[in-house]
Amino acid sequence: MLLPLMFHLRLQYFLNYAVNGCLIPFMSIYFQQMHLDNMQIGMVMGVASLAVVLSPVLVTLIADTHLDGRKMLAGLLMLTAVSLIVLPLYGTFLAILCGWLMTNIVQIPVNPLQDGINFAIQEERGRQGLAVVAFHRVRVWGTIGYIVPGLALYLLVRRTQDVTVVLYLAAGFAFAAGLNSLMLPSIGARDMSRERKLPTVEAARVLFGRKMLILCIASFLLQMAAACYYSFYPVYLTKGLGISKEWSAMIMNIGVLGEILFMLAFGRLMAFFGPRRFLLIGTAVILVRMTLLAAVANPYVAIGTQVCHGAMVLVLQVGPIVLLNSMGEARFRHSLQGLFAMLVIGGGRIVGNFAAGPIARYGYNAAYWWAAGLVLVAGLLLAVGYHPQPAVATVTAAEPDEAVAE
Repeated sequence: MLLPLMFHLRLQYFLNYAVNGCLIPFMSIYFQQMHLDNMQIGMVMGVASLAVVLSPVLVTLIADTHLDGRKMLAGLLMLTAVSLIVLPLYGTFLAILCGWLMTNIVQIPVNPLQDGINFAIQEERGRQGLAVVAFHRVRVWGTIGYIVPGLALYLLVRRTQDVTVVLYLAAGFAFAAGLNSLMLPSIGARDMSRERKLPTVEAARVLFGRKMLILCIASFLLQMAAACYYSFYPVYLTKGLGISKEWSAMIMNIGVLGEILFMLAFGRLMAFFGPRRFLLIGTAVILVRMTLLAAVANPYVAIGTQVCHGAMVLVLQVGPIVLLNSMGEARFRHSLQGLFAMLVIGGGRIVGNFAAGPIARYGYNAAYWWAAGLVLVAGLLLAVGYHPQPAVATVTAAEPDEAVAE
């Protein structure tokens, strides 16, 4: 008996985000193991962020050549697996930088392509009269997948004291995700071409128009702060606070466990607070997190700030996507998301990583004070200049009732 469609879709998110669950807690530690200093780590992370700008080139290829989205997704994931396996062969700073850039070039397009396939599947379900599953209720399986590698890596890194093992485990998850993507339904060329347009002038007018410009600027600053956090938090734990490196993923997974609850409650939180207050409260939580990391160099405080992680993810990765989707029209909705991912998310990560590296040379607290300042400015901009349309709240308020398990 064939497994249900929604099983493979949820499994796709689970496996894909398990790759990130291997890499994010350990990559800066791996680079440190390869004898890179903080400035070099910031440069490697910053150059790798350039891959976000290159993503539209790959997704346009799907539209131009009418490729099956599943096969494109499988190919990207297989290339990710290969690039991770060969990364330990690079020993010099320049080789590591180029190798990690190539890994990101093939991995970064996976998420928007996967989301596009998910949205197309949900649209087709709606046309067939089936229950449409809200985005955050599919995305939560990615959060669960992110957590899973933590225990295995704790045991492996503790036994070997070699962080290289995380690359091989991540490659295994990427390979499994590539195989699973072929089990998803085929999306015709017409659908994929509609899903994967380049950012248009019309989308740019909405994104940088009066109603959305402040949100874009604030999100850019928040992405800069997040780049600083993600790049240096693992090495802050190990080198700054003396925590053994095998604990990195386990500590970060404390926050990811809480993220599951935040993800499931996203629709109701947005409906209850409204978009503006939701973003302001979330930004305030991020500010508290960065300030504590900057002001108190203590393992208990560093670990305790993980309770803020769920709110941070919603403000960075979920809320803006839903708000942008509510502003888009069918003819440019996906171009709107692509332009936001390329300029705001990608641009923020690039600038944030390049800026954080030199600042971190003066201490990890300096990097987190810098991040806290960025978050404060973002919060002030949202408080003073962001006034979403009432229609946005209506859209988001309907989300909690959309999801029906299959």
